[in-house]
Amino acid sequence: MADAVRVLQLLVSTRLGGGPRQVFETLRHVPRGYFEWVLAAPDDGPYFARFGEIGAVHRLRLDRLRPTTFFGLVRLIRAHGIDVIHSHGKGPGLYGRLAAHVTGRPAIHTFHGIHVEKYAAPAARLYLGLERALARLSYAIVNVSESEARAGESLGLWPAGRALVIRNGIDAAATRALARQQTLSRDALGVPDTGPLVASIARLDSVKGVDIFVRAVAALAGRHPSVQALVVGTGREEARLRALAADTGTEGRILFVGEIPDAVRIFPLIDVYVSASRGEGLPLAVLEAMACDVPVVATRIPAHEELIVDGRTGLLARPDDPADLAEKASRLLGDGELRVRLRACAREEVDRRYGVATTAMALERLYRTARDSRLTNQS
Repeated sequence: MADAVRVLQLLVSTRLGGGPRQVFETLRHVPRGYFEWVLAAPDDGPYFARFGEIGAVHRLRLDRLRPTTFFGLVRLIRAHGIDVIHSHGKGPGLYGRLAAHVTGRPAIHTFHGIHVEKYAAPAARLYLGLERALARLSYAIVNVSESEARAGESLGLWPAGRALVIRNGIDAAATRALARQQTLSRDALGVPDTGPLVASIARLDSVKGVDIFVRAVAALAGRHPSVQALVVGTGREEARLRALAADTGTEGRILFVGEIPDAVRIFPLIDVYVSASRGEGLPLAVLEAMACDVPVVATRIPAHEELIVDGRTGLLARPDDPADLAEKASRLLGDGELRVRLRACAREEVDRRYGVATTAMALERLYRTARDSRLTNQS
């Protein structure tokens, strides 16, 4: 359509993971014809091809500081007549907002988790200062959860009135259908046919707390000797985590199966889903587990507390406490009535509050108002 809003999406990666998946699923649910998508991202994962199904995709690495990348992005914006620039991740957030400023386009930036804690003090100050400066160049800052918005406000990451919350959402019905219709078998995953199965889907990075999950499985095995565990995902911590499994005596009990496309296909096999994360924006894997009737144990961090009511839609454990995580998982494994009750409440909560259609409608309104603000400023 001649008056379609042309939106440029900038991503740091197209690998399997929450960020690219959330962007892809949300854009698919925005009405076709009223928006045109252009995407710039590295060709480093399966979502690069998937994005080609819904828009024009350009190979561009946005995780390194290079003048040629910036000037290439400016040319791309002008060549496609972009109306709005939406960045996801630190590198895209830097390039996107600077390019928006130079070309006179409104810039939207989404935080998919604010992880200041991983920086040493000097680097943290530099990062926070940079984000505050870039926020002043932004039309809007999007937070994927209320807890993320509170964290950003406490750090002074944006001027008053500049930020809003658009929660991550999923297509719960489609997620359940995929999990049921294309379930992976235990045999295909190399999991023994006997014993309960606990699992975690995460990038193998320290913030995700997979080391706590490994230690919790070791403690859980003392109560449930036949328990098996899956770790789905890859990352820079993999070698250290495998060594930790060997050190804790769980090497043969925990299977590191790497990345699995459409990982929800493992959910019908799982007795308990575990997230030991130390920090999140709003975790899609937890939402998907809840939607697929898998009882969840998660750490008591703000994003999990926003999703889970302890004892009603899941169980919460103390962060960085493998013993407490194991105790909560053991409680679920040993109490069938509790599992049934939590599953029903969790599924209802996801269906009621976390639909991707709601996320898409909120983004649609934001893109329109951002484009209209530019047209008003030009008139």
